[in-house]
This record gives sequence, structure tokens and C-alpha cells, in this order.
Amino acid sequence: MALPALYEIAETYRHALETLGDLELDEQTVLDTLEGLQGDLQVKGQNVAAFCLHLEAMSGAIEYAEKKMERRRRILTNRAENIRAYLKHCMETAGIQKIECPNFKLQIKKNPPKTVIDDSATVPADFMRAVPPPPPVPDKQAIAEFLKQQPLQRTGWAHQEQTTRLSIE
Repeated sequence: MALPALYEIAETYRHALETLGDLELDEQTVLDTLEGLQGDLQVKGQNVAAFCLHLEAMSGAIEYAEKKMERRRRILTNRAENIRAYLKHCMETAGIQKIECPNFKLQIKKNPPKTVIDDSATVPADFMRAVPPPPPVPDKQAIAEFLKQQPLQRTGWAHQEQTTRLSIE
């Protein structure tokens, strides 16, 4: 027998808590009803938690595979660059500028000229570019420490929030 959805069980439990107190039932009947609902909630909660752990494990396995593929891609890219450089070197050594075949054409070409700065300290100011500094960002650690030391003081620009999380251990 399949259990109802977790949200349905939770809603039924909450509703039972609200209404059973209003009914004129003996205490044992109320406890038995809540215990039965809580059992369903626990079983369904365990199943949902197991599914979460499964998804997290799958995510970790995919991340591991991504890292392996990234490493393999870098190896193949570097190998292709090295072989390309080797081919270029051999063609230049032999004095060959062009090789043609039905599938492609190899040709040694000149790259556009590039500017190389030999000593940046001696470059005239007209050729220097000023990069704006990054804007300041709040130091959350310092602010948290300040708020801990001044728990009753209200700042208007920062506050602390207490949230919850589900721990599956």
C-alpha cells in the first residue's frame, strides 16, 4: 500500500492536532490517532530523506565524472597543440610553407603583430590606463561580531536571522 504524499500526511497531522483537542475524545484515542499519523509521517519522511541522499550521491558521481572529463579534455587539447607545434617546426625546418591534400590545407601564415611591453615602469603616462578600484563590500564577519556584542542595539543597516535546515545523518 502506497502512502499518501508527504505534504498530505503533514497537513493531516496538523489538522488532527487542531481538531482532536476540540472533540470530546478520551486521551488514549487522541494519542493513538496522532501516533498512527506520526508513524506514516516518519516512514514517508525516511523515504524522502533516502531519496535526497540518493540524489546527492548521484550529483557527487556526476561531479567526479565532470572532473575526469575536464582533465581528459585538457590532456587532448594540450596534445593537439604540441603536435601542431611539432608539425609547424618540421615544416619550417624543411622550408615548406604549404601542404595541400583533399581534406585540408596546411599553410604557415604570419600572425598579426602584437605589442610587447618591455618595461611597464617607463611607459609614458599618456599610454597608461587607470583601472577603477573595486567598490567596497560589507565585511559580514565583522558585522556579525558587532551584532553579537550589541544584541539589543538596532542598526537599521544589518540584522541577524536564525534559519533552520534539515540534517540527514
